[in-house]
Amino acid sequence: AVNSRRMERLMIGLVITGHGQFAAGLVSALELLIGHQDLLTAVDFEAGQNEDLLTEHLKHAVEGMHTCDEILILCDMIGGSPYKCAVRLTAILPKITVIYGINLGMALELAMRCRMGLDRDAGALADEMIDTGKAQIGKYRPVPAGSS
Repeated sequence: AVNSRRMERLMIGLVITGHGQFAAGLVSALELLIGHQDLLTAVDFEAGQNEDLLTEHLKHAVEGMHTCDEILILCDMIGGSPYKCAVRLTAILPKITVIYGINLGMALELAMRCRMGLDRDAGALADEMIDTGKAQIGKYRPVPAGSS
């Protein structure tokens, strides 16, 4: 007998936010590398904006991903306004998980994995991506001439 039960695909959306044009720049880099992603959007915190406006922009971005089961909000750094606004949204929109310290390597892997839809838990995926992000940081060490 064939098991007719199949695992449902979990749709995870990605919202990138940060200071200045960090988010738009990261999305631009991702699209250069892997093309347009339907479930990826940028919310920049521009000069002259306040946290209330940023919170509204983030909320609008999340609500625009109504087909997603869960949303990962990827912030540039801990403690800044984009991070604080994203964290506030978790109280009213429980399908959000917030990651801070995002880098291009993390965002690239997240975007590809979310597009494939193979991950079943956004929280576990976030934990794994933190390890990925740490592994993406390093220092180049030249090999001395004559070494093999």
